[in-house]
Amino acid sequence: MTVVKVLRHGQITLPKNLREVLDIKEGDILEIELEQSCLVLKAKMLVDKAKTAGPEAEQGLLPALPAGGMRQSLAGVATVRPGGGQHD
Repeated sequence: MTVVKVLRHGQITLPKNLREVLDIKEGDILEIELEQSCLVLKAKMLVDKAKTAGPEAEQGLLPALPAGGMRQSLAGVATVRPGGGQHD
């Protein structure tokens, strides 16, 4: 079990071993949700709206992302239970 401390302004540090396993890097965007008294973090990616609009997008003609351009989907999503417990 990993325990983290809530700092000023509600900030926490994601432990290095979890960041490495989930391939979370500085600048990544995470979504946080409350599910049955658990906090669930999910990695997200911003997409340029201009690249998703227009006929190319409608016809599925947008270029594919290069290998590694978008991190592979997470093998598991880490959830953090109140009290510091972690659940995979």
